[in-house]
Amino acid sequence: VATVDNLPVDEGLVRVAVTLLKGTPETIVTLSSGTSRSVVIAALEAIVYSNTRASATGATLQHVRESVLVPSAGYRGGQATVLLFSDGDSAEPAAFVLQQADLLQAVPNVAVAALAFPEQATDTELSAALLAIVSSPSLALELSQAEALLTQSEQLFRQYVLTALFCQPVVPGSSSSIVPSGSSSIVVATSLPTVLVSSTQAATVSQSVAPTVTPVAPFCNFLLQDVVIIVDASGSVSSSTFRDIIEVA
Repeated sequence: VATVDNLPVDEGLVRVAVTLLKGTPETIVTLSSGTSRSVVIAALEAIVYSNTRASATGATLQHVRESVLVPSAGYRGGQATVLLFSDGDSAEPAAFVLQQADLLQAVPNVAVAALAFPEQATDTELSAALLAIVSSPSLALELSQAEALLTQSEQLFRQYVLTALFCQPVVPGSSSSIVPSGSSSIVVATSLPTVLVSSTQAATVSQSVAPTVTPVAPFCNFLLQDVVIIVDASGSVSSSTFRDIIEVA
């Protein structure tokens, strides 16, 4: 719940929805109701693990586009980030997953990011699937590395993970944005020490961790933004990884 805990939800700037990735996708917190940090955290902590659910990434992306990022569910129409916690696996045809990823990426002002955990760091097939889902390779980060930074320091987690996920440039034509602290233009405040997948070396995970902390508080000057957290609640996720997802989400 570290991500939600560090977003300005109670301040009215960020709304957070929570959607479960499974055979039949389910949104347990809508953007309309995700205006309280405690409500979103309680919902995340109440998710029950199951190893019997099917994996349906494409259907979940479609559900987010058609049922979550809509005005009737509380979407404000400005900048939005869809944060996917996934191993890249899906029981659906790859073509359908790619189609739904393309359709979601085509929504104006929406960025798709992932905190990912392929079963093997060298699993190029799953890594390629994740690369197709995210809006940019730099938005596909390794879950274990994010957790390692969080364990060392919450400030490291904010500086190297949340900055990369939520301080990205705004899509042209957007009416709202996130500006890094102390900046007059929209730029990423700092480079991440770890990236899950790159355009040249799929699934090559750097083992380096930032040795020092550069004070940045807050890590972003937030304007209005809606965030959709997709939790992989399918059977392809182990119980230990599921606990890690909830801890970082």
